[in-house]
Amino acid sequence: MYENALTAATTDHQSESKPPSKSPRGTVRAFSRKSRHRLFRLLARVRTAELHSAAFLTLTYHYGHANRSRNPQQDLRAFLEALRRRYPTAVYIWRLEFQNRGAPHYHILLWQTARQATVRPEELSRWARTAWHRIADPDSEAHLRHGVRVDQITSYRGAVSYVAKYAAKEENSAPADFTGRRWAASSNLPTDPYSIHDLAPETFHQLRRLARRLLKSRAGRETRFTRHLRQATSIAIYVNRSTAEQLLSAAELISGKPPPPIEEQCRPIRPALLELAKRRAARTQAAWWLHSIEEAKHLPSFQSGIA
Repeated sequence: MYENALTAATTDHQSESKPPSKSPRGTVRAFSRKSRHRLFRLLARVRTAELHSAAFLTLTYHYGHANRSRNPQQDLRAFLEALRRRYPTAVYIWRLEFQNRGAPHYHILLWQTARQATVRPEELSRWARTAWHRIADPDSEAHLRHGVRVDQITSYRGAVSYVAKYAAKEENSAPADFTGRRWAASSNLPTDPYSIHDLAPETFHQLRRLARRLLKSRAGRETRFTRHLRQATSIAIYVNRSTAEQLLSAAELISGKPPPPIEEQCRPIRPALLELAKRRAARTQAAWWLHSIEEAKHLPSFQSGIA
């Protein structure tokens, strides 16, 4: 269970998975669909609740970029090294994109890991303009004024919006002979899962079923992915941690896993999932589950979720 993603897999799926390849990475020539999916998957796993001062930087070149002998990736590497020296608690994800005129520019999603290291957008903008100008095009005054744009981000939804609009667009204007990575992240980016659970087979099947229903409800129709989930041996969906916990609780409830003592249940279950659990419990004649649900209604934590 991650910050904004829920993943699960059966033991059969894990045993059939291929071991990671030890062959050297090949030459990157394009921003593939799989690479795009990996970028979104990483963003969903970032523990944004622990990060602060989110900002979105865009670094670009002036019109003299075609005459430069230096590789743009070298400029980015120099800028990131300067960024880490200036802001030691910074973590980031960067993405290379090409403009219609063929000029490369970089999008950087930036956070600070320490609350006391809060950075004002104005301060970050002044420093970034000076640093990028010194590295990329020190002879152009226009580049100093227009080479950097800084936008403040106030929520995870805002971060996803920027990534979807700028950083994850399909690649159409890249030079045919350009090679190199299209995106990467800092090694200290916090992406560890919040919790890991061992699920019984029946719980996994119910979790898959609930996830499929949730996605169908969001899309308003059956989709290719929801059809895939019918027999899938693994699940990977983008939901926030609260929704993931509710899905898991409902799956355990329906599958018949004994719950913790009533006084220890502290999280509300959404009305739709509760009603689904009651219907399933009635069909399986699990009368003691119905009794537990009725008792749970009287707890303060459940009253807010059922009202």
